[in-house]
Amino acid sequence: MNFLSPQRIWAVMIRHILLQFRDAYRIFDITFWPLLDITLWGFVGSLIEPSPSSFIPLVFLPVLGAIFWQIVIRGSVEIAVNFMEEIWSKNLSNLFSSPLWFSEWVIALMLLSIFRMAMVFILSSIVIWFAFGCNVLLFGWWLLPIAFLLLVSGWSLGFISVAMILRWGQRVQTFSWAIGWAFAAFCGVFYSIDVLPKWMQVIGNSLPMTYTFKAIHAYAATGTMATDFLLTSLWLNILYFAVIVLFLLFMFRKATAIGLARLEVD
Repeated sequence: MNFLSPQRIWAVMIRHILLQFRDAYRIFDITFWPLLDITLWGFVGSLIEPSPSSFIPLVFLPVLGAIFWQIVIRGSVEIAVNFMEEIWSKNLSNLFSSPLWFSEWVIALMLLSIFRMAMVFILSSIVIWFAFGCNVLLFGWWLLPIAFLLLVSGWSLGFISVAMILRWGQRVQTFSWAIGWAFAAFCGVFYSIDVLPKWMQVIGNSLPMTYTFKAIHAYAATGTMATDFLLTSLWLNILYFAVIVLFLLFMFRKATAIGLARLEVD
């Protein structure tokens, strides 16, 4: 009986981890763009009227939205970009002609995204603390379930991108960067979704990220976590993640039947 191999999973992870600190582009990607986002939204927040009744001042809501949305972006982009790097280096067909299982590759990239997300989140947290006086540690242990729920949402978006690339090839690769911020418009990252048009509210209310951010905003206002929002986000995440992973496996089997080498053709 075959089992998942921790050695093969670790081999995939260590390959990307070693490249992380040897490639200027990778360092730039996990430092410049997150810091630019939180800096811009931090200054936007300075225009908001202070609310002394809030547990966390309302001026911090935009920068908190930016830093928590980075978790979704990291989860999504790390999955999709690492897959595309195998295509760009023309290594995809070689990778899966080895004993590596597709499920092992998926697990490795999920674990790798946790590592990179933690790097980005810690760096961003330090910057907003010194630059704006916003301390994310005010969320206490609630940071862990919040980060987990947002990361799972990011994984789902990343797997959608991979499935599309498996189907349509490199011509849809730019979708991998766009998908995260496209969903941000519906999820109430920086505002309540009540301000959105009705059709956008319908979409927003069907997304797990919306309920995670509702919980974040409720905690910032009252200091009490709205666990009902987190539970709704949890079961929606489980539902979407299961469906998307099954769809991804279907697209991978279909792509291997046609030939993975076709994806490496420019």
